[in-house]
Parts: sequence; structure tokens; C-alpha cells
Amino acid sequence: VERLSDPQQDNRAMMIQALANIGDDRAIEPLKVILNEVQEDRLRHVNNYLGTYVVQGLAKLGEGSVIQLLLSDWEEELETAVSLLGERSLPYLESILNEDRDAHSRALAAEAMGIVGSPLALGALIKALQDSSDAVRSAAARSLNQVHSTQAQITAG
Repeated sequence: VERLSDPQQDNRAMMIQALANIGDDRAIEPLKVILNEVQEDRLRHVNNYLGTYVVQGLAKLGEGSVIQLLLSDWEEELETAVSLLGERSLPYLESILNEDRDAHSRALAAEAMGIVGSPLALGALIKALQDSSDAVRSAAARSLNQVHSTQAQITAG
């Protein structure tokens, strides 16, 4: 963790992955510090390759608050991160689905719930079928099908 804090280290991505693989929650706060660094770089239009590693590392460590970032800044990492988080992501996704003003974010949250494939998402997805946005309703319908398909595979297996 100490070496990770040094921006001069050229193997920070490997350090992030190692910390995530260790699985110790004490790595969450240092990774959030790196994430803030990455976000500041993005605001200055400076490319910082560590963002993907940090987001995935936080997801692997079970840090559900990373969901909002995935929906806004790292959409391309959403599927992998949500798969790593599993059901731990559902409260965050449900909150976004119910409360976010941006229809695109709500639609992504609904899609992510389908990726999780848990029956715990059914209530929120059914409610989302009444959303004012066509994109959200479509995403919710697709995700409901995914949840049912996932559950059918589990039952059959």
C-alpha cells in the first residue's frame, strides 16, 4: 500500500491487482485515494490508465459504491465489475434505478441487474417497467428475462 501511493512506481497496476486478489478490506481506502487521483487527471484531460484497475479492484473487494462510477465514467467496466460484486451491487443499482434523474444511468442500472441474475432484483425490475423512459423499460424487460433464464439454468443444473 505504501508503494502504491508513490506515483513514480511504474508497476502500480500490478500492485492494485495484487491488493484486490489478497482481498483485505484495508486496501479499499488506499484504492479510493488512487481513484480520486485518476478522476482529477481525467478532469485535466490527462490519461491515467489506472482507473480501470482501481475500479475492478474495488469491485473485487466488494466496494459497492463503485457502481455509480461505473455508470457514469467506466461503462465499459460495468459487466465485469457487477459480476465481481454480484448481489452486493443490487442495493446500489436499485437506488440508481429508483432515484437517478438520468434515464441512461437508470437503463444501465437495470441492465446491470440482469447481469447479476438474482431473483432479489425482480421487484425493482418489475417496478422499472413503469418508468417514463422507453430505454429503461426495455432494459428492465431484458433483465427480467435474464434473471429468469439464470434462475432456470441454476434450477436445471
